[in-house]
Amino acid sequence: MSVLESWPDDDSTAGQALDWLSCWYHVFVVAGLFGFMFWLRARTWENFVANGEILFSGNDPWYVFREVAYTVTNWPNTMPFEAWTRFPTGTMVSQFGTLYEQLIATTALLIGLGNPSDHLIRLVHLFFPAILGAAVVIPTYYLGKHVGGRIGGVIAAVLVALSGGELLRRSLVGFSDHHVAEVFFQVVAVLAILIALRVAQEEKPIYELLVERDWAALRRPLGWGVIAGAALALYISVWPPGVLLVGILGVYVTIQLPITYLRKESPEHISIVAAVIFLVAAVLSLASIDEVGFGMVSRTLAQPGLAIAGAVWVGVLSALARMWDERDLSRWLYPVVVFGSLVAAVLLVTLLLPDFFRYFLRQVLRFVGFAFNPHTNAAITIGEVQPLPIGEADTLISWLGVTPIVGGIGVFLALAHQYVADELDPAYLFVALWFVFFVAATFTQQRFAYYLTVPAAVMTALVVTRLFGYLRSISDTDDVETYQALVIGGVIFLLVIPMVFPAPIALNRSSSNGPGGVVGWQSSLDYMEEQTPAVGNYGGAGNADQLDFYGTYERTDDYEYPDGSYGVMSWWDYGHWITQEGERIPVANPFQQNAKEAASFLVAQNENDANDALQVVSESESDAQTRYVMVDWKMATANGGFGGYRWGKFFAPPNFLDDVNESDYFRRVRALVQTQQGQSLTNRYFTLQKQAYYETMAVRLYRYHGSAASPTDVPGLDLGGSTVVVDWQDYQGVALPELSQNGTGQTVQLFQNRSAAEEFVANDSTSQIGGIGKIPSESVGALQHYRLVQVSDPTVGLRYGQLGQFMASQPGLTVLSRSQQYQTGVGIRALGLAREPFNSYTKVFERVPGATVQGDGPSNATVTAAVEMEMPNANKTFTYRQHAETDANGEFTMTLPYSTEGYENWGPEDGYTNVSVRANSSYQFSTETSFNESGSVYRYTATENVSEAQVNGVEDEPVAIELERQVLGEFNNSESSDAGNESSESLTPPSLRSLDGDTDDSPSGQTGEAVSWNPVLNARSAGL
Repeated sequence: MSVLESWPDDDSTAGQALDWLSCWYHVFVVAGLFGFMFWLRARTWENFVANGEILFSGNDPWYVFREVAYTVTNWPNTMPFEAWTRFPTGTMVSQFGTLYEQLIATTALLIGLGNPSDHLIRLVHLFFPAILGAAVVIPTYYLGKHVGGRIGGVIAAVLVALSGGELLRRSLVGFSDHHVAEVFFQVVAVLAILIALRVAQEEKPIYELLVERDWAALRRPLGWGVIAGAALALYISVWPPGVLLVGILGVYVTIQLPITYLRKESPEHISIVAAVIFLVAAVLSLASIDEVGFGMVSRTLAQPGLAIAGAVWVGVLSALARMWDERDLSRWLYPVVVFGSLVAAVLLVTLLLPDFFRYFLRQVLRFVGFAFNPHTNAAITIGEVQPLPIGEADTLISWLGVTPIVGGIGVFLALAHQYVADELDPAYLFVALWFVFFVAATFTQQRFAYYLTVPAAVMTALVVTRLFGYLRSISDTDDVETYQALVIGGVIFLLVIPMVFPAPIALNRSSSNGPGGVVGWQSSLDYMEEQTPAVGNYGGAGNADQLDFYGTYERTDDYEYPDGSYGVMSWWDYGHWITQEGERIPVANPFQQNAKEAASFLVAQNENDANDALQVVSESESDAQTRYVMVDWKMATANGGFGGYRWGKFFAPPNFLDDVNESDYFRRVRALVQTQQGQSLTNRYFTLQKQAYYETMAVRLYRYHGSAASPTDVPGLDLGGSTVVVDWQDYQGVALPELSQNGTGQTVQLFQNRSAAEEFVANDSTSQIGGIGKIPSESVGALQHYRLVQVSDPTVGLRYGQLGQFMASQPGLTVLSRSQQYQTGVGIRALGLAREPFNSYTKVFERVPGATVQGDGPSNATVTAAVEMEMPNANKTFTYRQHAETDANGEFTMTLPYSTEGYENWGPEDGYTNVSVRANSSYQFSTETSFNESGSVYRYTATENVSEAQVNGVEDEPVAIELERQVLGEFNNSESSDAGNESSESLTPPSLRSLDGDTDDSPSGQTGEAVSWNPVLNARSAGL
């Protein structure tokens, strides 16, 4: 008996129910998928609520929120000019303040009955990507339906709902960027274009109908053309580079019209509707341009210009076809002339307008250039714009299942349809081109995988439904036998089930969603907002009322900031956080504006170069200067990560500069793994830092807090006067760990004195003093004009528990050392040298005039000023040290950035900083210890306070120091005859040897004899 014979009778209750269900099941499926997709994206929303405040993830969502908040206040207007970023010029941000922000603002206004609170606006902003991401399933269903009926629509909707790739990530709750809006409005635009093209094929409008003004005949094709053009313009308004879809439509008509003509059909049907789409999109885009120019990333003349060019092109193709018919020329010559003319036009533009051609080609290659992507080294530091190598195509499979592969089959079916179908369906070729372009875009910039999700699902629906139709067509009878149903079901099962493999990935990815690094910055951003002077009031200028945070500013190329304004220096990643949460003006921002200037400051090798870099981003005609610097642990960490790990960002600034590169600052040492065939090289690595790394401002600020450092005197580490040496081996230009014969530690070695270490390094070209953790190779001078004013809570943000001190310094080495699989040459106990005891996530520094010290002491001596500073948030102290040399008359000068008293006299209301990091003692001035022939041990010392007024420049009276001789004791010459005859010995701290009695992986030197010291390097206690 066949399956159909057992089907309930149509007149029965069950039959009527089944008929009703067969008519409406897709509605329930799509509704269910919408609910599932929203739950998947929104289920971790509580992770974004911290102390009652709603946070967001990433960087751009924070600026989108700023635009939303402005639009709520000034509805429906968006921000014309931004004075609260890109100090000291301000900027225009035409990629933001689009339809997306207006939709969020309008929703908040409706829910809030016209007066929504900040909390409500944040809630709407938080959930909007999840809502819009779930809504993508609706137009996706209709796209699938247009290529494969209702079954095709359901298949496409299911595949999109289960995808675990970039579309999911960029539509999770909290990721309130415009990406999900791009996808939604692009899918809607593609759907409208498909309907318009199908209507054109059905209604077959021609030029004569336009001449005769037969609007009844033209109503549907022109109406849908207008709708499609409006949808295309809406998409471009959300994301101006979306003009790529105009290009795809242009490529489509260039291919489809000649094919149509070869099929002995008139290309006018499609060309008329396509021209309407282009023209409507051009007019609407022209009405919303922000600037006159041809830039692709903002709303310029480029978008309407390309759309008009598309309308002209389809008109030329249509007219050319008419001329061909009138002259009765061979149809096969038509495509030859079309493509020949296109090539000739390109060559002509290349010759006559070479700059324009190069610019246009560069824009195309940026989207679909594969390995020819013309990105700069700086752009490659941005994770989302990096290409997806062809060899890593399996990444796509993990995101989208086998839909990209099945979609590729669909492309061939769409092409075959053009030649074998009795009735041409223009939708197939357009969807196929849409899919192909975004496959290319994904391999060019892997972030475009969020666009690929829907076309891959739709093309898969096309393949599955066509296969189902083919299997039905080969049946000998209209009745489907059971075995035939099983065969059909089995084939579809084998095709569809592998496509749902991304589902577990989707569940895992959504479950770990959270706000990310902003949590580690939050307390420092709050500090900036509350404990630093209002912008416009620095130094008591009294101009804060001229800079309203949500004010409307006239467009200009260079905003004139009033006296008392100031900028905040940090890496560009963090600019939007500083603007929105700190309510301060960053120098650099995620638009990458002033990124090069920020890079110049962060890798500056001395304070003069750093000040020069800040002078570039300060006003020349007022006292509007860059006053603060915010640095986090990532900016000072060289290891950027490997595999799925992402850590440091120090590697990024050198890529923005022409005269330096990463290798000037650190080397990557590749870990080894032991296999049956011997040692094998891996792609996992740890870094050994060079002296230039320790001289950079990013490191001197974060690691040393502006204090002096040396290989034997490292802030926060007690090396017992020993010298650390790192050793590696070179294999064909690749740095490998130095290992002993049993594979244990030899990469890190310790010497009791500097001379022995220098001798070792002199005889080993692949070794250096220092270079691990925060231990420099040479002395690093103190900073005179930068002081630490606040640190974040070290338990917040840096989510590594007891490993935090190691991860904030040498994350790659820490991870590799925890695995017995990898060989690094650095043992567990030696790893203690790599820790960062001051591992707060974020630190805030202020640039100050500093207090001038004028002193007298012994001639030709080194004077050290030292003061212990307390960091209350971290419950830790550090010592700031600065050295100066006395001249022949015993005179010396210093500029000290830290005060010791008078904090209560200065605060934000006065135009100054309420410093959180404060001294718990006076400055101690001292020379090195000396002894004379009579056996007296002595040094010159003094104690003095430095006021906050002297440091912030209100008082210019110098601090006067008179060093006095202090006798420390007497010693017997005979007992000290060997002083200075130190030997190079192995240093294995007793505290470490007692762990297990095994010292094979201890830092080793030349002898093996232990020396008593207490570096507090017990890495095992941290879980290593």
